Amino acid sequence: MVIGGEAGQPSLLYIADPGQGRVLAVDPKSGQFSRSALCVPAECFPAHDEYVEGTCVDGYCSKGACMNEDGYGCHHIITETADSFEYELWNCTAQLVLSTEVPRPSGIAYAWGHVFVGDFDSGKIFILNRQTGALVQEFDTGTGSGLVGLDIVAGTTTANLYFVNMKSNQTGVVQFPKPSTVPEPATVVAPACNAQGNTSRPRFYETHGPGYNDPMIIHPAFGKDCTSKGATRYVRTENGVQELVDGYQPGTVPANDQGEEWTRSELMECDMRTDCERYTGPGAMNADAILMAGYLCHPCVPDPCGEYGPCSDLFHLGKPGFSCANADAYVVSTATTTQADGGDGGSTTTTGDNANTTVSTGMSGASSVGGVVALALVCVCGGSCSGSGL
Repeated sequence: MVIGGEAGQPSLLYIADPGQGRVLAVDPKSGQFSRSALCVPAECFPAHDEYVEGTCVDGYCSKGACMNEDGYGCHHIITETADSFEYELWNCTAQLVLSTEVPRPSGIAYAWGHVFVGDFDSGKIFILNRQTGALVQEFDTGTGSGLVGLDIVAGTTTANLYFVNMKSNQTGVVQFPKPSTVPEPATVVAPACNAQGNTSRPRFYETHGPGYNDPMIIHPAFGKDCTSKGATRYVRTENGVQELVDGYQPGTVPANDQGEEWTRSELMECDMRTDCERYTGPGAMNADAILMAGYLCHPCVPDPCGEYGPCSDLFHLGKPGFSCANADAYVVSTATTTQADGGDGGSTTTTGDNANTTVSTGMSGASSVGGVVALALVCVCGGSCSGSGL
């Protein structure tokens, strides 16, 4: 999804729908509240005494009282269960199918009145007129099947279109100038809908155990094992009372004998916990909670660096993300990029193991882009692109 619009004009939400092979344009300011997406009946919450066995599967409830008149069920497991959060179902949004030209849209970006959509199967990028959905041009990235992500960084006169191929482990960039004319936004009309929203809410204040509706703020200690640092106790909060409990467990917050929690710097000195299969007891393993505690690199979750690891988190340095120890060794084989359709002619040059590819090709002069040469440069690489002129 991407929000796209020009100054002084309404912005639309553009959605790539790979399952239906279509691109949607949605007015994000339209729609009407229908109901909460969180279950309301007590029969739908396994922790409630009134829960009816069999009404829910993996957090989604669609049997008995859990099925709504609109034909959809509800969820009793949400990322954040605190009553300060609202999970809603809206309907009657203003939307239209902008295009069905892209076989399997899997990435989408916007710039200067045009919607850029990647096709997962072919590796091609399709350029659509945002007003009519007409296909302005398509071009082949040369990376084959697996195109998944697009992003555009636009300057004053030129823009860079970045793309990623998950199968070939390649990234690339296309540079193009700002067109002389920018199409107007599409007109999307909301369907007639005057339904009254249902504001019923579940019973938030239940007493079925500690943390039943606590905010899901995960302490950094959840990813740590401080046993080697002498931790023997942890702090547990139950019914709003802080207690010291004998028997430290990895994943729990260590404290001293006075009940003072260890500082963040002390925690960072602890080992990473490795009890990845311990699913019961205090601090029981939960991979989602590992990520929510701030760890992208951890023994209990997949290593994002793969063979180029090990991976190191950067949050302890006050930075987002992670680094890979052997990122410099990441090189892919040479890639090729073919001439785009459009009729202006072009040439292709491919060089080096980093696959820097220069392409000169363009959109048709009869298109709404204004007859400019739209695609001026492509660099496809596995590491850092060099010699591309970008």
